[in-house]
Amino acid sequence: SVAKQFEIPEDAQITLYTNGGGATINNRIVLTDDLLWLLGLYAAEGCSVEKDGDYRILLSSDEQFLRRAQEIFARGIGIECKY
Repeated sequence: SVAKQFEIPEDAQITLYTNGGGATINNRIVLTDDLLWLLGLYAAEGCSVEKDGDYRILLSSDEQFLRRAQEIFARGIGIECKY
């Protein structure tokens, strides 16, 4: 595996770059109950879309759940989402 060949610092970040923009996320993400909830929401009511190298995650749900997802993305992964 690549991780065995290269030592990756704990505080390393990954930058996702698409069409002139991008988002940076931490190399390691702590798996919490909130993130598990977010994965469940994505599995139940989400999808991913790719167009011309631009990737998006779409969620469709009640407003209270979308707001919670937005908070989890910001706090747990460090990504600001549009609502």
